[in-house]
Amino acid sequence: MALTTALHKYLYVKMGKIGEGAYGSVFRAYHRETHELLAIKAAAMTEYGLSASTLREITTLKELRHPNIVGLRDVIMSPAGPPPPRQGAPASMPGRKQSCYLVVELLHCDLHAFMQHRPHALSMGMAKSIMYQLLSGLKHAHAHGIMHRDIKPMNILMGPAPPDVTSAAAASAMAPGDVASAAAGRVQIKIADFGLARPYLPDEQPYTDWVVTLFYRPPELLLGCKSYTPTVDVWSAGCILAEMANAGSPLFVSDSELGQLDAIFAKLGTPSAKAWPELEQMLGAAGSGARAHPQQPLKKLVPRLAADPQALDLLGRMLAPNPRHRLSAARALAHPWFDDIRAAETAALQAAMAAEAARLARCGAAAKTAAPPPCTC
Repeated sequence: MALTTALHKYLYVKMGKIGEGAYGSVFRAYHRETHELLAIKAAAMTEYGLSASTLREITTLKELRHPNIVGLRDVIMSPAGPPPPRQGAPASMPGRKQSCYLVVELLHCDLHAFMQHRPHALSMGMAKSIMYQLLSGLKHAHAHGIMHRDIKPMNILMGPAPPDVTSAAAASAMAPGDVASAAAGRVQIKIADFGLARPYLPDEQPYTDWVVTLFYRPPELLLGCKSYTPTVDVWSAGCILAEMANAGSPLFVSDSELGQLDAIFAKLGTPSAKAWPELEQMLGAAGSGARAHPQQPLKKLVPRLAADPQALDLLGRMLAPNPRHRLSAARALAHPWFDDIRAAETAALQAAMAAEAARLARCGAAAKTAAPPPCTC
């Protein structure tokens, strides 16, 4: 197995360090056979083997094949064993620990880094395309019964779309002017980091509420609700839409869960008993004397969308505090705000799926060519 692992790792040429992940370094690598640039990141390990988050990510990425979800290309396992013999090494030298590396698609940067370094380069046309692709990936995951549970700008990878995808989008952009130019210079986004993802079943046991980064966590999780739906991802996507419109400034900011909940209600208004009947019980005695906040108009919270009533309507429906009133990813995709880019995005999605099918066909043909001929003895 050690020899197999060594030969497996030989397929990739390490080209430099990209950054630090949650469990170790992330490197840019070059595949010797397919000539692709990929990312190799360390996976979380325990003393017994793969961690639960690593298993979740591997199984989820193997199931979810979509142009707007990062593709898992390979998993490299390094077996545990005794240390390699070295001249002069002490006899008590510890053995080699087992390690695991995930080989995934490589994109230029993530949305957080882009907004931090180029906040004014993000046009509303680009933001609309990014939001459509994000919701498209979430719709695919939710249709397969999987919640991501950690949607945030750092988990949205982005880069220029391939030429065939760009040309397909530009050819389908019927509207003149900015829509066609946005389709011609479009970016491609992919949802990454499924370490907190899990299957969703309505009648299953309660889930943990300790998920989703604080700035993008919906009210029901801040209130400790353990029975929630995939609309938690839609709330996070709504927060990202507002953040893109506000040039990288998050809409709700706090350093604690109670502070985050208060920040949400201070801007969106404290829901009434009629709008959210379960809220009073969820708040409990701690919320009985809390001050009720009036709702602020969204055009004041997101001034860049003030002249676009369709965008404000979509944002309000995605940021509905009561999860029962919140849009699903599928319904958000059908919103009229996306009507002017729907044809271009659909064409780009189909072109990306065709390109992925062609890549898999080439890999299959290469594998057959490299395989030894069958024994005829």
